[in-house]
Amino acid sequence: IFLDADPMERVRRRAGEQPDVPPGELAAQIAERDERDRHRTQSPLAQAPDAIYIDSTGLTPEQVEEAILKVVRTRISNGKE
Repeated sequence: IFLDADPMERVRRRAGEQPDVPPGELAAQIAERDERDRHRTQSPLAQAPDAIYIDSTGLTPEQVEEAILKVVRTRISNGKE
């Protein structure tokens, strides 16, 4: 599973955790980290060819959990209910 979210959604979430940091600074930190992670020599951040992409933008933690569990259930049941 490759879990992702829109950068602005990630800023919104981080702002909830760090309300004293200006959103512009949070956005810059996230962009810098994403750039660094995508281009590092060892294990760059990239979706594996066989990974299921889940966009968590706008989802609650419970909805993300359910989306992941749905993928797992489908895989372990071979698509049978």
